[in-house]
Amino acid sequence: HYNNKTVSLEDFFETTPPPKKAPKKKVVKNEKEELNTFNPPITPQFTDYFTPKPIKNEKNIDNLFLLDVQYNGKLNLAQLIFYHEKTQSLYYWNDNTNHKPYLITMLSEESINSIDQVVKSKDYLKIEKTSKYLPIEEQDMEVIKVYGDNPLAIGGSGTSFRNFLNPSFEADIRYHFNYVADKQLTPATYYKIENGELKQIDQNIGSVKNELEIEFKDENKEEKEMLNEYMPLLFQKMPDVTRCAYDIEIGSDKNRLPNITTTPDPIISIALVDNLGRKICWVLKRPEVDQPFNQIEDKSVNVLLYDSELDLLVDFFHIVDQYPIALSFNGDNFDNPYLINRAKKLGLDYNDIPIKQKGRSDTTFNNSIHVDLYLFFRQASIRLYAFGGKYERSSLQELSSSLLGEGKIDHPEVWINEMDLKTLVKYNVKDAELTLQLTQFDNNVVLDLIFILMRICKMPIFDFIRTAVSGWLKMWLIYEHRKRNFLIPRKEDILSAKGAAPTSDAIIEGKKFQGAIVLDPKPGVWWNVHVLDFASLYPSIIKTRNLSYETILCNHEDCSDNVVPEVGHNICTKRVGLFAIVLGFVRDTRVKWFKPRSSDSNLPELERRNNDVIQSSLKVLINAGYGVFGSDTFDFYCPPVAESTTAYARDAIKSTKNYVENTLGVDVLYGDTDSVFLYGPTEEQISKLLDWGLENIGVELGTDYVFRYVVFSDRKKNYFGITTNGNIIVKGLMGKKSNTPQIIRKTFTNVLNILKNVNNPDEFPIAREQIVNTLKQMVNKLETGNFTPEDISVRITLSKKLSDYSTWTQTVQAAAQLLGDDNFNEEITVGSTIEYIKLKTPKRIVVPNHKDLAFPSGESQKVSVKPVLLIKEGEKLDGKPVIEAAESTFSQILSSIGSSWNDVMGVMSLDDFF
Repeated sequence: HYNNKTVSLEDFFETTPPPKKAPKKKVVKNEKEELNTFNPPITPQFTDYFTPKPIKNEKNIDNLFLLDVQYNGKLNLAQLIFYHEKTQSLYYWNDNTNHKPYLITMLSEESINSIDQVVKSKDYLKIEKTSKYLPIEEQDMEVIKVYGDNPLAIGGSGTSFRNFLNPSFEADIRYHFNYVADKQLTPATYYKIENGELKQIDQNIGSVKNELEIEFKDENKEEKEMLNEYMPLLFQKMPDVTRCAYDIEIGSDKNRLPNITTTPDPIISIALVDNLGRKICWVLKRPEVDQPFNQIEDKSVNVLLYDSELDLLVDFFHIVDQYPIALSFNGDNFDNPYLINRAKKLGLDYNDIPIKQKGRSDTTFNNSIHVDLYLFFRQASIRLYAFGGKYERSSLQELSSSLLGEGKIDHPEVWINEMDLKTLVKYNVKDAELTLQLTQFDNNVVLDLIFILMRICKMPIFDFIRTAVSGWLKMWLIYEHRKRNFLIPRKEDILSAKGAAPTSDAIIEGKKFQGAIVLDPKPGVWWNVHVLDFASLYPSIIKTRNLSYETILCNHEDCSDNVVPEVGHNICTKRVGLFAIVLGFVRDTRVKWFKPRSSDSNLPELERRNNDVIQSSLKVLINAGYGVFGSDTFDFYCPPVAESTTAYARDAIKSTKNYVENTLGVDVLYGDTDSVFLYGPTEEQISKLLDWGLENIGVELGTDYVFRYVVFSDRKKNYFGITTNGNIIVKGLMGKKSNTPQIIRKTFTNVLNILKNVNNPDEFPIAREQIVNTLKQMVNKLETGNFTPEDISVRITLSKKLSDYSTWTQTVQAAAQLLGDDNFNEEITVGSTIEYIKLKTPKRIVVPNHKDLAFPSGESQKVSVKPVLLIKEGEKLDGKPVIEAAESTFSQILSSIGSSWNDVMGVMSLDDFF
């Protein structure tokens, strides 16, 4: 039914939506005059849209999947957001335990009562005496909790209690994180409500429990306790949450991207697709563009045409906010701010816009959880460890090409604003489909990966997506401290007790202490090279050496002899460190349980796949976890822990090299961080090395891969090789880096493919000649001008706000020129891609007056690049800077295979004459 009338299928698929009266609004004389707001009726213009079913019995509800936890300011309490599979709806459960914000202080009750700013505040509730264990001091202590009526009473404002109670502890933890830790909640797991009370649903893991007890029988009691708590959580099922993905298109002029603040251009199209098969595209009629409706290729797309942009937005808002999860790609920084500001500009009251700005750059919906996939995929740990570096840049184009095997629709000849209806709908819907498919491919692997990491780190989904891995680990440690009734120390307390200055000298400029060891490579081409690595070396060290902020530099006399090599720190032997427990648990469960089962052909495919998701999630935490103690932005920052970890790693590599060369008689060609490259070892020699490593270092060694051949230059961290199964492995070479010009990247790939086909030393001369000829062709293009700006351009995607760049980098140089151009009218922000070419001769510009630049306006600055957008048609481009870049890129490979850049450029040496 629609408007109390029966609608047939023919009516539903009718191309023109039913007429709708646009609400009356003030007619303005010019665009700058402010529009009056109004409250239009929010009703959809078609009948088949997603409508979640209501939950009828709110006293007893089963199978509630905890997605998010937030503080509801209007209700002044914690609010839990669940997904209910049966009704495909979100269920909001408000705290009924009277939980209130608090801080902890060591001041006496008398002292607290003398502070009027606290006890006479309207937000002051009460104080409560309690006991906490102090991990650094190793003692229990009586402390006082000071309760406030709302989070701002504790911290975040000039009148907050933490400003007057010194010292105060746990006052800077966000309230909803405190709630999760206090209530020991686990996001992304199942709960139920019985008679109005919230209860976690237990997972029965059956016979697996007995297998785990056998596998981990030799571990300490702390790790066994972690197993009993966490393994049932990891085995819980993961729902295919009903969700949609959306994407907007703006009618801006050619080569001028939209401005999300002033929003001068109309939204001409919005596409929405969901995992239930619906596809909707709201399109604004544009009389200046031919729009033959009957040529829409995908008949499953429900296309709705609008005379009014405002009506288009209102109807989209109504539908997108129905879904439990709304997916976007860079929605926080583009789509949502544009939708908010454009709707306001058209006169819609802010209260009627379901999208809200949350903080500086986060956006959310009234009734739907907003997940910005760009923020998740851009994290280096996700790119490297969850997806094995399959993509380099976190753009939708590269992600979809690398992970889905298909990309966006290319439109080089037609600007978006010039597209006819058929092309616009196809292009817009495709972007939304790709966004959705990023959560669907490989049986929803991305969604499951997110859920597993949420379970382990206790992070609600909204914060999880927008927080770096160090933030996940911080939340996990807060949870584990609270579970054990540990007082969470302040950063200054840790630094005061353990020392802020490392004892080792950094080798790499900008680092605080000495890091991993890299052995000098032996240049040349080497055949039959075995690469052996230590299984999770750093996490293994943290576990086996008991490294944690409270165990390093302990005061026990009995522990004074347990000293870290090189740096001289002693480590406690009487108690197990908290970080050693949690990271050891992650390391052991991955290595001993989930990783082996992820490739076990005896297991069903679905079980192997689930194990692979979990081991990938654990790998992310393992590889991110060991470095956080060396970051001064981490709340548990402790330099002695960080430098002790790398000191033990260096000792392991040195000891291994010594044993391999002096005892086994095998050449070590190279070593880096946690791996060694052995030249032609026998199976017997490898077996002896594995036994030696476990006994002497306490870490398992294993064969990572075997190179058919590997080519080393004389530089560290610069090599390439072909494995025995035909994979190409490239480390450090410029041709694979994302900021290398496209023509070099493509040529580099061609060169590697030539090398891939070399099967023995006799084939190298032919390959060498093919490579030189390939490079000559590239140089010829650059010398003759037979290239496009895109061929020689460098593309950089901003990972932070432009104002956060404090140095005059080439990226900032290009951005400054764009912002200073009169025809450029857009915002450059996180996720924006800047494309520029390098100039042969630098020039000077005047820094424009712009809020996003952290440089004084009017100042003269030298620039060595030019933005591609500012290159005029027919402008002559210089390819020589790219030739110079190509020389530095390919010289590394050429020298390793017995050639040189002179062979490419046709330069003759004295040897050629004689």
